Amino acid sequence: MVHAQRVVTASRAVVLPVAILLAAVLLLTGCRKEEKEVRRQVVRPVKVMTVRSSASTLTISFPGTVRAARRAVLSFKVSGPLVKLPVEEGQHVKKGDLIAQIQKRDFQTALEEARARALEAERQFSRYKELYARKQVSRADYDRYRAARDVARARLEDARNQLRDTSLLAPFDGVISKRYVENFQKVQAKEPIANLQDITRIEILVDVPEQVMAEIRDKEETLEIFATFDSIPGKKFPLEVKEYSTQADPATQTYQVVLVMDQPGEANILPGMTALVTARATRAAGAGEQVITIPAIAVMDAAGDRPFVWIFDPKTGTVHRRFVTIGRITGSSDIVIREGLKGGETIVIAGLTQLEEGMKVRPWEKQRERK
Repeated sequence: MVHAQRVVTASRAVVLPVAILLAAVLLLTGCRKEEKEVRRQVVRPVKVMTVRSSASTLTISFPGTVRAARRAVLSFKVSGPLVKLPVEEGQHVKKGDLIAQIQKRDFQTALEEARARALEAERQFSRYKELYARKQVSRADYDRYRAARDVARARLEDARNQLRDTSLLAPFDGVISKRYVENFQKVQAKEPIANLQDITRIEILVDVPEQVMAEIRDKEETLEIFATFDSIPGKKFPLEVKEYSTQADPATQTYQVVLVMDQPGEANILPGMTALVTARATRAAGAGEQVITIPAIAVMDAAGDRPFVWIFDPKTGTVHRRFVTIGRITGSSDIVIREGLKGGETIVIAGLTQLEEGMKVRPWEKQRERK
């Protein structure tokens, strides 16, 4: 009897903890289910906007480098020692002014010798011409002396040119921006003597990405380009496109564009200075295509997938993924959507990272319209 009572007591001692454990498990499971249900019922707040088609404006700036629109590296066509070098760096010169002079003595001697040979060749040819007319010499002799005369004439003209080329003259009005040699130095033909620049009209060189190059050539867009300089604060100077490369730089994948402007009267812009070049291209709505711009942060890019945006359906309060084709990024950090969106649709622009297809959301502030 005592033994049986002990067995019952021991059994109760085992059953009680098990029952408590089972109750705890059931309670925990119930809590988790309730917690999951609560999570399912949470409607995530997002920021949305309604897109509108409008005039699309691209505003982008590039650093530029100034150079003279007209410039030349001056050099001699002949070699010899310098005897005159009257110009200094920064000096203004007029067309025809002497830049440098090579000693003429040897070239004058060569000219006199060439003149004497030319006179002798003329005399010989005249004699053989008369003899040939009387049929006293052959046609071959006549042709030989005529050729000798022609060669002597050419050499005389060459000697004259070489003597003239001992004087290096300014080909146009400008400023000596660089002098490479000193007086009395012996210089070689084609060796740089000085740089001459006409800075009444200046060029600005910029390297432009391919997307912006498309805007420069787009006839449906209004293009405004201007330059600003730190030395002339608050002033904008209109620029014209002079020329541009049609082949991209293989290293940077950019195109060089040359822009021009007149030298402003209120300041002196010099070659080598830097400028900030701003290009603003505007395409009116309806000009060939519907133009839609949205904040660039609204465009998602899944790994290995196309760019997409989240479309908000105000009727169901849910979001849906929509693939889009993107265009350029504008100066205001917006991006052009070329395909995939139309005016009047509502997109999510903040709170995107936790979204899932078909998820219920709620706008957390008043919608913003793009005008």
